[in-house]
Amino acid sequence: MKKEVFFEVNDYITLKLVRRMTNIYVKGERFRYSFLLNLNKREDDFRKCDQINSIDEVDVNKSNFNHEKVNSTPEKRFSDHCLTMQAWVRSDYDTRMLQVNLAFPLLKQLMDAGDPQAKKVFKGEIIKQLNSDHPPMLQFLVNGGYLNYLNQEELISLLNLCNDNLKSDSLAKSKRVGYHALFFKLRGKLGPQKIKEWRENLKKKDTLKGDLLTGFDFFSC
Repeated sequence: MKKEVFFEVNDYITLKLVRRMTNIYVKGERFRYSFLLNLNKREDDFRKCDQINSIDEVDVNKSNFNHEKVNSTPEKRFSDHCLTMQAWVRSDYDTRMLQVNLAFPLLKQLMDAGDPQAKKVFKGEIIKQLNSDHPPMLQFLVNGGYLNYLNQEELISLLNLCNDNLKSDSLAKSKRVGYHALFFKLRGKLGPQKIKEWRENLKKKDTLKGDLLTGFDFFSC
């Protein structure tokens, strides 16, 4: 019988090589197949890359990272995955270090499994990434229901962020679309009354521009 290949990253995460594929297990429960990128940096170096909000941006920052070689062996890929996951754990679950569609579902499952570090950073990672200007990140978090984990004060803070960014004439079209989507989602979460109160507060501060959402009936509530 072939010996099982596995690696315990911490008390909650185990990686196993099964049928030439690397699987992630959270407290013994299989999470999903992992298709991770092998970072060519240590996590402390990664934090210095302020221009990168997520590993998903590697397509436009290829010089900083190395993709897995297509012809590498399953054992080599498994080893690389283990190193990447170790780096992620050492970074206190910094979601920039994994693809967004892996980082947040995995972080949530760790939190649900009782991981104290995941519980500690989960909400902060959501807020941090919603404050990024990376459209795919905003889209994933908005569509994935991650706004549901934020309280009213945090939602209003994000509303102010959207307002500030949408007033910028230099904001790229793709990013503008992302902020519009977040804007409308926040409206639905907060409700008409809170939106009106928010608008009145902005008027008092003289920060609301009349053409903020030209072509959008955002304030018709």
